[in-house]
Amino acid sequence: PCLSPKRMRYVLPSPHTPLDSTKEPVPAPAPTCDLLETKNLPSFTVAVKRFSGYGTPDIVFGLRDELKASLARDGIVVPEDVDSQLALAQYNELFSLPWRRDNELWLPVEL
Repeated sequence: PCLSPKRMRYVLPSPHTPLDSTKEPVPAPAPTCDLLETKNLPSFTVAVKRFSGYGTPDIVFGLRDELKASLARDGIVVPEDVDSQLALAQYNELFSLPWRRDNELWLPVEL
């Protein structure tokens, strides 16, 4: 969440992201802007911590530590480089009021 420049990702709905993993996804529409690119990512599993308010570094890293401790208690393996894979998912408009903001912290896990 502190990297610059920021990266923004979108998950496309079915049929671009099929619910049945045995089916091939339909290619995404081509971007209409040269600054955008489409990329198929391999599937991955994340542990999620939901929260509202702003996703400031202090809040995000505090929640990361809580989530890592919770996963360790439950015996779930977290990759060595998990901090470099930390993702902040924010679902609201930029100017949403803090108590109306829906956020998730994603940490990759190995099952």
